Amino acid sequence: MLSQSELALTTLQADAAGITTAATEFAAIQSTLVPRMSALTKALRNAKPLPACCVPDADRVRNLDVAIEATNKIVP
Repeated sequence: MLSQSELALTTLQADAAGITTAATEFAAIQSTLVPRMSALTKALRNAKPLPACCVPDADRVRNLDVAIEATNKIVP
């Protein structure tokens, strides 16, 4: 019975270490991603409305490309 307890404790410690690592990585990603996404959101809000033919202008396409690149950097 003791070995099962020791195994459970070892597993719990490993899981806790994994959670800590993931939280640290998330904090680093969040601190760089949030300002970029906020800037992109502001740029899209301030963008001129789409024309009647619904073709996005170069600035809108560029902002969307930057958002896609930022997202791809954090998604493995």
